[in-house]
Amino acid sequence: LFTTSACSAVYSVSISPAGDVEYGFVELSVSTTTLNTTFTKTATNDGTGAEKLNVKSSDATGGTGWTLASTVGANQFKHEFSTTTGSRWDVMPDSSTYVTAIPSVAVSGTVNFDFRLTTPSSSDYQQKSITITVQAVAP
Repeated sequence: LFTTSACSAVYSVSISPAGDVEYGFVELSVSTTTLNTTFTKTATNDGTGAEKLNVKSSDATGGTGWTLASTVGANQFKHEFSTTTGSRWDVMPDSSTYVTAIPSVAVSGTVNFDFRLTTPSSSDYQQKSITITVQAVAP
C-alpha cells in the first residue's frame, strides 16, 4: 500500500549578473536608464512550474530621503522597468506596490529587465540607495 499527495509548486527566481545597478551621477530632474549598459538584469525561473514575475522598488535612502511616486516632484522620484528593451516602460508607483512584469514565465525561462530612474527636484546631492525586488508567484 502506498499513498501519494500532490506536491506544491516551488516558485523561485534568480537574477544575473549578481550585483548592484549603478546609475552613476545623475543630475536632478533628469532620467537615465540601464539600456545598452552592463546593468541589464536577467531573471530566470528556477522553480518547478510556470510563475508570474512582479517587481517593486523601495524609496531612496541616504541624505534626504526620496519618495518613490508615479510623477517627479520635490524629493519625489520615478522608477520604471522594461522587459521590452525600452519600447515600453512600466512605472513602479510607490514602495509598497508590486507591478506585474510578466504574467507567466516557463520553467528555466528568462526575462531581461532594464530600469529607468528619473531624479526629483531636490537640494540634496547625497548618494542614494534603492532596492529593487523581483517576486515569483503563481501565475
